[in-house]
Amino acid sequence: MMKHFDVIILGGGPAGSATALALLQYGYSVLIIERSHYEDWRVGETLPPHACRPLAALDVWDLFLQERHLPSPATYAAWGAADLYPTHFIFNPYGHAWHLDRSRFDAMLALSAESAGAILLQGARVISAFYADLSWQLSIHSGDQPLQLEASFLVDATGRVGWLARSLNRKRIVCDTMQALIGVLTTQEANLVPEPVLYLEAVEDGWWYSAPVPDGSLIVTYITDRDYLPGSSPTRFWHDQLERTAHTLARCEGFQMGGERDDKVSVKSASTYILERPAGESWLAVGDAACTYDPLSSEGITKALRSALRAAETIHASFHGDVEALNSYVVETAREFDDYLAQRVQYYCQETRWPASRFWMRRQAVYPLPQP
Repeated sequence: MMKHFDVIILGGGPAGSATALALLQYGYSVLIIERSHYEDWRVGETLPPHACRPLAALDVWDLFLQERHLPSPATYAAWGAADLYPTHFIFNPYGHAWHLDRSRFDAMLALSAESAGAILLQGARVISAFYADLSWQLSIHSGDQPLQLEASFLVDATGRVGWLARSLNRKRIVCDTMQALIGVLTTQEANLVPEPVLYLEAVEDGWWYSAPVPDGSLIVTYITDRDYLPGSSPTRFWHDQLERTAHTLARCEGFQMGGERDDKVSVKSASTYILERPAGESWLAVGDAACTYDPLSSEGITKALRSALRAAETIHASFHGDVEALNSYVVETAREFDDYLAQRVQYYCQETRWPASRFWMRRQAVYPLPQP
């Protein structure tokens, strides 16, 4: 007999697990399908102070504090000027920011959902999904075991992969082709501990951010557009660009790539996009599967948590006969995305040192266009 759930969530990252936690508060049966076992290393992220609000709404704030992520008292930015300018969190009503161990954070949310009553399938992948007779029919592989599942509602929380949206041929509106070149630096010097703050440094063809993670390593990331990248050796390109910085290069002194981590940089998409319609008949996309923000916003996880809470409200309303719930979700997602684009222009317009730079001109337009 095919197992039925009220909601099946594809993806057990922050957006998927948070959606499950929120749905469980309404009393629904929920299954999460996650490809990994949360054993893989994931790039750390800085969580802003106000992230405590959605975490508290999901009833995991106290558990988050027990995880002992790295507190961050400030951000330093060389943006619009050559010197670093500090922004301290001492007067922030929500306290300080946090530098996350992402693998531990993601696992905490997923296991919290499991403890609250969700079924969590790790090491599982979806083979097919189709909608018929008012329910979703899914074929999955969990380990070596094929399973047939059924759900009244399906949530795409597969991040930038956007598995369900792609299978449904949903169009993405892409605003840029930004790329992140990520280096992980470590040190053998026992007394060399990176300052627990985020650095931002603007340069002519992009910008850098660097931040520590709880294991003592330093994440150093160069953000630029795809057409600036060389055809080969992104690691050499990253090193060459690092040599042209001031504050970021100085911060890396005493650190190096290699050791337990790969000695090559990772190249990942950091583009901004939104699904044309991130919801449809008995399904919706949540988190980065619905839309993505510029990493400058530092809102990746917070946006995912807010999106999850809204998604759960939408699903609950839809189950209770609100025929406009899914359309309202689409409209609200688009409105929030438009607000983000307007704020992004304001931030990028603060940097005026390179008026002829394609990178900066592209982001100082009110309606950014895709780049080649």
